[in-house]
Amino acid sequence: MNRAGKLLWGLATLMSFAAAHADPALYPTGPSRDSAFIRFVNALDTPLDVLPEGEQTPSTLAPSAISVFSTVPADKSVTGALSSAGVSVPVSLKLDPGEFVTVVVVPGDKGFELLTVREQPKDFNDLQASVALINADPDCSRGGLRREGGQDQLIFHDVNPGLLERREVNPVKLSVQGFCDDDLITEPLDLGLLEQGERYTVLFLSQNGKPALVFVKDVFAQ
Repeated sequence: MNRAGKLLWGLATLMSFAAAHADPALYPTGPSRDSAFIRFVNALDTPLDVLPEGEQTPSTLAPSAISVFSTVPADKSVTGALSSAGVSVPVSLKLDPGEFVTVVVVPGDKGFELLTVREQPKDFNDLQASVALINADPDCSRGGLRREGGQDQLIFHDVNPGLLERREVNPVKLSVQGFCDDDLITEPLDLGLLEQGERYTVLFLSQNGKPALVFVKDVFAQ
């Protein structure tokens, strides 16, 4: 099996932002091989096809869907193509050891374009929860999150398009609102009860021409 086929094999089972489940493991990783992690987000209003090179069956992400994090060898490039509404874009990415990469497919002048967000992992207190904000809305400068109803209770701020910030928070029930340039612009989003030792991601997306927040628990293929 070629390297592209191995990657895209593990993307056949997808999860929505509202629900998540584990997929089969992708790669034969172990102590002798450095690993990295990759996932794909469909921020379009049309289905997104994940097309492998070789003999593997293509898979499809529905609008507003995200794949689990798949484990890939850090010493090999991830290659293939993404296609939606007649537009196809090649993918070739090299990941650093231990790196988390989120590829967000966003609307563009030629149909769509790829926003690649990279994160190097940091140790965190497993008595806390780890929450990240990815700003994938090209029109949202200085994006951020604050607690619902808490004008001065900032969680993130000054996160420009294409960037990610992560921090630890207390494992409590949390509802947030998103803002750009200090102006509240999203409806409240209930994150529910955050769990100790778990990782979560909030994404700032443009949906139907309006900014919106989506939330997912970071899930890894097994």
